[in-house]
Amino acid sequence: MSKEETNNIVENPKILGAVEVEKLDLRPFKNQKARIEKVEYVMHEANGMYVKLSTNVLEGSPKGREVRASVILGLIEKVDTETDEVLGYGWGKESKTASFLQKMEVDTLEDLKGVEVIVLYDVVKGKDILRF
Repeated sequence: MSKEETNNIVENPKILGAVEVEKLDLRPFKNQKARIEKVEYVMHEANGMYVKLSTNVLEGSPKGREVRASVILGLIEKVDTETDEVLGYGWGKESKTASFLQKMEVDTLEDLKGVEVIVLYDVVKGKDILRF
């Protein structure tokens, strides 16, 4: 489904500006079992192609909020040296992506869907995150 098919334009919504949002404590989600549900390929203007892996919505997510654990893995653009045509995307044999696939005992990124993982809590650059 394309983005145009899933988004609806809203005319003149009431925009309040910055509002207080209760900070969600992510620590209780640590060590929860989950399954990888989403494998999304994203093209970033500065960093190139990467894949974002996300779990199902975690148990205990507050009403109206979808709390998921996620991991981002980089991909490498493979280019035909004669024509400069992009042939596709992959990963190096010694890369974080290759290590992750081996650890999960799968051969492809799509094979990760449905794999059970344990949610980990971490703080990266002062920001709380959930990963696996």
